[in-house]
Order: sequence, then C-alpha cells, then structure tokens
Amino acid sequence: MQPTRPGLSLQRIARWAVVLALCLCLGLQWVLLQGVAWTGMLIQFSQQGSIAEAVSKTFDGEHPCPLCMAVKKAVEPGNSDTEKQLPPSKVKEIKLMLAMCQVPIFAFPARLPHRWQAWNESA
Repeated sequence: MQPTRPGLSLQRIARWAVVLALCLCLGLQWVLLQGVAWTGMLIQFSQQGSIAEAVSKTFDGEHPCPLCMAVKKAVEPGNSDTEKQLPPSKVKEIKLMLAMCQVPIFAFPARLPHRWQAWNESA
C-alpha cells in the first residue's frame, strides 16, 4: 500500500478550481441552469400530456418557465457590471482597445555558424 501524499490532494483541488473558474468565465453556469430548466419543464409537461407534446412545449419557446426567463435575462447582452457603470461611448472605446492590442515582436540575433575546433591535430 502506497502512502498518500498531502500535495497530491492540493494539486487536485487546484486543478478543479482552475476548471471551475474557466467554466464560470465561459458562462457555462447558464448552460447548466438552462438544462435544469428544460428538464423540469419536460417532467412537468409530460405529466400533463404525452411525451411528444412535452418535448414540443418544452422547446418551442412559447411556454417558458420562470427559470428560463431568468437565464434569458441574465444572458442578454448589456448585463455586465462594467457596461452598467460606464456611459455607452466609453464601453465601445474600451472594447475596441481590448480588441486592438499590440503583439510583441521578438527579434533574435542571427546565429553564427559553429566552428569545430580540433583539440588534437592528428584527430
């Protein structure tokens, strides 16, 4: 039996924290909530009628549940905190500045051809 290393669990926690942060940055929480909403709607509508009707009502967009409306409101453009604090002209300017960043150019000196040096003339 191998002894457990304390650093291994910390590495695992750190990896999961990075994955969670990336998922939140990409907005996958809204995808997850929308999936939960669709599942709940599918269950609710299937109790009232057939499965085909439940699927139709769930995905037609005419029968949204409160969770679907909350996700739609949260995902709509213009809901970020920075856009609420700045006037519209500044928001466009900041977005443009972020999109047009300068790429650094690295210049490496040319390598001189390597000269082999013989230590021994007879070699």
